[in-house]
Amino acid sequence: MPNTIASMEAQLQTHRDSILGIFSASVILTLWVGSLVWLLPADLSNFPIWGIAAIFLVRMFLHTGLFITPHDAMHGTICPTLPRIN
Repeated sequence: MPNTIASMEAQLQTHRDSILGIFSASVILTLWVGSLVWLLPADLSNFPIWGIAAIFLVRMFLHTGLFITPHDAMHGTICPTLPRIN
């Protein structure tokens, strides 16, 4: 009986990991697209220097997330329960 409970807990954890992975990937992609749509038409000469630095750091973080997300998907870790989503 303990093996059944342990396997059910492992399946539940894998399902939670899948939901969290899909949510994280969606958030990164949505923020990246949103910042792109917001910043492309923006006139950066109207921004203070600290604002430009903050935008640079946020976009750098999002670009890193755009690299890490497909890399993790190639290894099947974004959504372990549904491999086709990866």
